Amino acid sequence: MADSLPTLSLSDSKVDFRIQEKLVELDTHFKDNHPEMRSALKTIHTIVKKDPEQATLLTDEELAVIVKAQMSISKTEISTSQLKKAPKKALKSITADDL
Repeated sequence: MADSLPTLSLSDSKVDFRIQEKLVELDTHFKDNHPEMRSALKTIHTIVKKDPEQATLLTDEELAVIVKAQMSISKTEISTSQLKKAPKKALKSITADDL
């Protein structure tokens, strides 16, 4: 997991000012794993839930801040690889031993 976030540029954003505020908080508290990150993420979630269009207005950098903060709090990683499926046995090749 990376310990740094992309640089935020919120000046020309059409995103709700409360989300912008919380993004700046997340950005500043990320390195310290500050407990206020949970509160900031909850506020962002509440606003986006009420107005889903806000999610489409977020830039890639803003989304990265949210995702990295959530990953840090939940101590999870997002997997980018796909699992291979086991090959299926053909019905013709099933014997009594398989049953």
